[in-house]
Amino acid sequence: MKHIFKDYRNITDKHMLRIREKYPKGFSDTDFISIKTSDRDYMDVLEIPSLESLYLIRINHDLLSLIDDFNESLDFSDELEPTSGKENED
Repeated sequence: MKHIFKDYRNITDKHMLRIREKYPKGFSDTDFISIKTSDRDYMDVLEIPSLESLYLIRINHDLLSLIDDFNESLDFSDELEPTSGKENED
């Protein structure tokens, strides 16, 4: 599996949705993985899997604010409960 490092400034809404799917109630320090960098420093990342890759998203306070803003911007008012057990196909 391919490992892709992403900084919070380079993530898309797709990545944000994957974070939300994996951590629907949020995440804590215990969810972070500490990785040693080439300059012998450490960085904390969240592992976000997809079918073809494993995204390692660097964590910092700016990302946490970005996630909060993204969650607040989601509008679920147009979602309807299904009236039958079968979904319509387009």
